[in-house]
Amino acid sequence: MRLKRLYDRSGNNPVVSGVQVLHAGPEQHFSPNILEIGIEEGWLTMDVDRITIHGSDGDLVYEVLRAPGKYDDGVIHYYDCKKLKGGKRG
Repeated sequence: MRLKRLYDRSGNNPVVSGVQVLHAGPEQHFSPNILEIGIEEGWLTMDVDRITIHGSDGDLVYEVLRAPGKYDDGVIHYYDCKKLKGGKRG
């Protein structure tokens, strides 16, 4: 996934006002760190089984398939996700 941060430069210090999604694949691995940053900056929301990126061209919604943890096939350190049908861009 490639994102471009958009900034509000009306004040003395520019602040992130959103993101533009430049490329989004059908499957993504989201690190806990990027989720924390996105939530803090306001361009990403997350609930139990969904991650939503609020892009300047519309929302992209991913279903969480696996969260970080131990599994039969090993340990993962990211959220394993699949884009839901009807999501924007390919």
